[in-house]
Amino acid sequence: MNQLFDKVIDIKFYTSQLDLNPVDSITAPDTGLKPNITLSATFHPSDVVGNLEIRIVNYYPSVPLSLYKWMTVTAGYSHSQDKATISGQVKVAYLESPSPDGVTFISMIVGNLLDLQNRDYDQQFPAGAGLSTDNVINSVVSALSSTGNPWTLVNNGFDTQPLDNAGFHYTGKVIGALNSIKDRWKIAYLVEGSTLIFFQPNQGRTNEDIIYINYLSGPPQATASGITFTAPWNPKLRPGMIVQIDPVYFRQSFGGAQVTLNSKLITQTVSLQYNTVTNQNTMTVLALNTYEVPQDSGS
Repeated sequence: MNQLFDKVIDIKFYTSQLDLNPVDSITAPDTGLKPNITLSATFHPSDVVGNLEIRIVNYYPSVPLSLYKWMTVTAGYSHSQDKATISGQVKVAYLESPSPDGVTFISMIVGNLLDLQNRDYDQQFPAGAGLSTDNVINSVVSALSSTGNPWTLVNNGFDTQPLDNAGFHYTGKVIGALNSIKDRWKIAYLVEGSTLIFFQPNQGRTNEDIIYINYLSGPPQATASGITFTAPWNPKLRPGMIVQIDPVYFRQSFGGAQVTLNSKLITQTVSLQYNTVTNQNTMTVLALNTYEVPQDSGS
């Protein structure tokens, strides 16, 4: 089935992250008449907040939009099990244009940013006590889970390191502790829902499968900032993941860096435009060669 036309988006709205039952929901069926939904999103590497926007034509909510505080979006292709599930805080929701064919606009901050900003962190790990970076990272997850919503940790290729003579000490909010850890050990972290993912920025998320990109809208462009390519949206692709592009597409842009054929690339930024009823379906990706990423990269 053509990936331009078998697109599905399911959306659930909640009054809080801890609610089990949505107050509103929208479902795009696999076949037949679909609601007109446009999804726009940008996912950034490391500690930069991602943003997702939804525009729905002729949407009639059952409760006031002001009650929407948390939402979950599941999107992809009906023929494939590989769908993206994205959760986060509702930033704003309003009727963008009146009827007929009114458009409801909803903006979401990807991930649980409030917990990172509001949870306190106060830990001291002395040197010479047989402790490692695992102890430090686990203490962050414990601080996030101390009240309310539980958090989970995924180590996606980050190598454990023993604490050096300085140990580790931090008092403040969790987001400050995370950034201190990132700078101290040159690692990257991502927030997906209430999951923290750690990985080496110069290696990518090595515990996940390589994503092969076989269909592009044009040749990748190699410049000093990295390699940019445009393709139909792959719902699995996130910053830090490793992609490999068919080398038949490669060309060197004037003044750009040389691209190694068959090179594995680390995804940095993913921007997408996706609509359920039109042929709008693109992602633009900025990636870096696995052997060219600076050792101190993490943001």
